[in-house]
Amino acid sequence: MATALPANPATGAADRNPRGSHRTLRLITALVVSLGVLLVPAGVSQAAPEPEVTQGIDGTVSLEGQVGGASFVSVYPLDPTVVAPDDSLAGDACEIEAACRFVNTDANGKFAIALPSGEYKVYFRVGYTQWAGEWWQDSLTRQDSTTVTVEPDQLTTLNPELAVEGKITGTVAQVTASTPGGFRDGIVEAWVTDPTYPLGRFLANTAWIEDDGSYTIDGLAAGSYLLHFYTRLSKVEGWWQGQTTSAAATPVTVTAANTTADINPTGLLPLGRITGKVTSATDGTPVEGTRIVIFRKAGNNWVNEGLGPFDEMPRTAADGTYSILAPQQGTYRLVAYPADSHFRNKYWPDATTAAAAQEITVSTNQVTPNIDLTLDQVDVITKTAPSISGTRRVGSVLTAGDGTWRPTTATTTRQWLRNGAIIPGAVQKSYALVAADLGKTITVRVTAQHAGLTATTVPSPATAPIAAGLFRLTSAPSLLGTLKVGRTMRAVPPRTTPGAVVTYQWLRRGLPIPAARSATYKLVKANKGRSIGVRITLKRPGYATLVRVVKKARAVR
Repeated sequence: MATALPANPATGAADRNPRGSHRTLRLITALVVSLGVLLVPAGVSQAAPEPEVTQGIDGTVSLEGQVGGASFVSVYPLDPTVVAPDDSLAGDACEIEAACRFVNTDANGKFAIALPSGEYKVYFRVGYTQWAGEWWQDSLTRQDSTTVTVEPDQLTTLNPELAVEGKITGTVAQVTASTPGGFRDGIVEAWVTDPTYPLGRFLANTAWIEDDGSYTIDGLAAGSYLLHFYTRLSKVEGWWQGQTTSAAATPVTVTAANTTADINPTGLLPLGRITGKVTSATDGTPVEGTRIVIFRKAGNNWVNEGLGPFDEMPRTAADGTYSILAPQQGTYRLVAYPADSHFRNKYWPDATTAAAAQEITVSTNQVTPNIDLTLDQVDVITKTAPSISGTRRVGSVLTAGDGTWRPTTATTTRQWLRNGAIIPGAVQKSYALVAADLGKTITVRVTAQHAGLTATTVPSPATAPIAAGLFRLTSAPSLLGTLKVGRTMRAVPPRTTPGAVVTYQWLRRGLPIPAARSATYKLVKANKGRSIGVRITLKRPGYATLVRVVKKARAVR
């Protein structure tokens, strides 16, 4: 089952440059089938009919055995330059299953499609249901269908009736039961040989393989079909009967409104596999989490050939290795979508576009190894964030941990910040906290640079608010002098680191003596018989105030 090759999920585009501008790889798909529901390609209007259509095709699609019912109509010009959605496709989208013009009918089957004058092939279908799709008129293939001509200023009216047609049933023994909430394991595809398609065949219908291995593909007009079987969980594939290519497959014949039963494939072989490794072109280290997608060229368009939806495509492991299954043998191209914006997408082996990619041959039950890619790194990548160590107090020294970077040869510079504002001149690995830092938070911003890469700047987590500094005492305070009236006492403050502003308050019986605030104090009669002491206070901006009281044990004589 083919689906459109998606854009990089991290950026929304198939190609991305390092500054985030996008060059979209225009990718379109044919008929995407999910549980019998047709998914309309993005950007295609579903409004039908279009009342202003005055030139093109209109009509009513009726369904056998039912009054009314919505269906869809797709139109393919014989001249691919007639309809050019944009200059990159130039109409070549019409060479695969995606239509150049596509509309849903209304509930009564009415439609109208505006078209330039010219010749067209027209296809009608009701999703993937019991009603068989058909090319105008009643044709199984585009090659054999009747050409529809659109004249200037005229509407060409087409009124097809879609019939309830035949079906193919069978059982696939090599199937694994689906996981709870997941996709069923296997898919059966019914292809019609049609050389007007680049693959040489047209996908007519698909069906899930049920958990018991049974399947039913209905809505098949009379004709011959090539059946392809593949499974996602048991990982086997093949063509009927026991063939590895569509060219060798035995056609299965369906007659009108009848069931072709017991198409029970055996001998399905393990899916082919591509393996390789994804590394950084800058330093050769593994690029983990890179999404790997395989696809094949159809016209100027690229069809995703992976198993399951895009978000189930494999990612590279921690060592950069990957393994991806191919749903059938053939030639593929491969693209690596990195998980983040630090690397650019790359197509194997060293291309920036799908068109420039090289083809990889995959065979059933074989491994195609060594499909390695080196991704161009956009910027320096931080692996671990910068950090700060040290005591969070004024007077202490903080040290920046630069973090770790990719590549490891990146050089780093630093800038310290106080409450998010740059501290002028603070660009070294260490920073001594000053009074201005008290109560503020400190961060360090590390910038990593490497030749050829965009520099990356990452801040550390902020510290807690910086606390007041603490004095370190290198000596004890003392009180010198003779305790006798008329003698002078002298207070000796403690020596501290850093230095401090010292003030004094002399005490009598523990109470302040008015105006006694110098380093010396002369004892007076009022002190006789009383104890004498001094309170020494040390202060410095950004530091906690330190107070020491020194007393004499004996009273003044």
